[in-house]
Amino acid sequence: MRTIIIKICLLALFLPSCGYWLNPRYVKMSKKIRQEYALPALKSIDEYYSKKEKIYSINASKLRELILESKHTNILIAFTANWCSPCHKSMPKIKSLLEENKDKLKIVFISSIDWLEVNRDRLFIDKYGFDDQALLCIDLYEYGTEYMNWKRMSRFINELTPDYSGEISLPSYLLFNNKGKLVSHYHSNINVNSVKLK
Repeated sequence: MRTIIIKICLLALFLPSCGYWLNPRYVKMSKKIRQEYALPALKSIDEYYSKKEKIYSINASKLRELILESKHTNILIAFTANWCSPCHKSMPKIKSLLEENKDKLKIVFISSIDWLEVNRDRLFIDKYGFDDQALLCIDLYEYGTEYMNWKRMSRFINELTPDYSGEISLPSYLLFNNKGKLVSHYHSNINVNSVKLK
């Protein structure tokens, strides 16, 4: 009985600190909260390159459009999160890959976490020297508002490239050519030597 009471007390202390009762991502978001945390939707590809906003909400069809209209022959879609240790380890490698292949590689960062934390992902990519490009965030209302981002990522990736059969984890890297074909995919701590660019 004593053990049960201790567990209940610990749970009572732990849940509020996680924001379980207060954090809107665990409950249906009210209209006011949606407006407060809403991200501007990416309406055009020019808007992405103009970097008018630092963060945009995006769906798979708009990302496909971004891939097809790219001036680069290779587009690496990077799904990352600020809390992900392998994401941090991979960033210097991604940066060196980009510096070696500036003319033929474009890297597009996508945050799969909810809008309440997306600013942390913005700071995360800025920290590694990618502050000159917009961060994209998977549209919560189109792909689900669950706290766990795997389902949202899965829906998004399946719509983007239905023939994808790889695992979905963080970080995940999908390499496309500018014709929209998925060339390869990489996970976890990426080996840049294995990335084949054309």
